[in-house]
Amino acid sequence: MGFRDMELFNQAMLGKQCWRILTVPDSLCARVLKGRYFPNCTFWDAPLPRSSSFTWRSLMYGKEILMKGILWRVGNGKTIRIIKDNWIQCTTTIKSVVHVSENLKVRSLIDEVAGRWNEDIVRSYFSEDDAEKILQIHYAILHVRTFHLGLTPNQEYIMLSVFRTNTG
Repeated sequence: MGFRDMELFNQAMLGKQCWRILTVPDSLCARVLKGRYFPNCTFWDAPLPRSSSFTWRSLMYGKEILMKGILWRVGNGKTIRIIKDNWIQCTTTIKSVVHVSENLKVRSLIDEVAGRWNEDIVRSYFSEDDAEKILQIHYAILHVRTFHLGLTPNQEYIMLSVFRTNTG
């Protein structure tokens, strides 16, 4: 098949299983895993207990590669965390110039009455580069509250995208 890095290939295949849990949450597998490992949180926040099965540990390893390529679409901003979640294109980590709680949501940056970013808050919280990236996200995009692999336009998990994301 021509795969040069079998470890990355294996991680990508595990990532594909994670993608399926995320995109088909009503599947039997996803429901069983949710009931056992993350009944009170999202898959993204799911812990890795010491008593985890080999399957769950493997999925958490696959989740690592998925997190590198996932880009959240903001929607109403109620569930996306400003600091912890990847929601700004071409940015691996966002840096705030003031202390921002890890759990502060993107919603706090949106002027809901005007239907746009609250530019004063965005500029006061972030460096000039990060503020510009945030303000360039058009409000037309904000109507969707989903996630996708940053390199695939139609939310399909494509192995080639995973390899491109993780091999540079």
